[in-house]
Amino acid sequence: MCPNYLKRCWTSFSSIGATLILSHISSFRTQSFLVWPHIHLSMRISATLNR
Repeated sequence: MCPNYLKRCWTSFSSIGATLILSHISSFRTQSFLVWPHIHLSMRISATLNR
């Protein structure tokens, strides 16, 4: 195998891995806001009242 081929493969795999990680982070944030909106609301209310 030539080094350029290995470099291209590594670049492809690393970009796929980064995309998957970002996708998981994004879906976790979305789910947390959809599943537990009352928690976020109560945190905002308590932060507003404590000012």
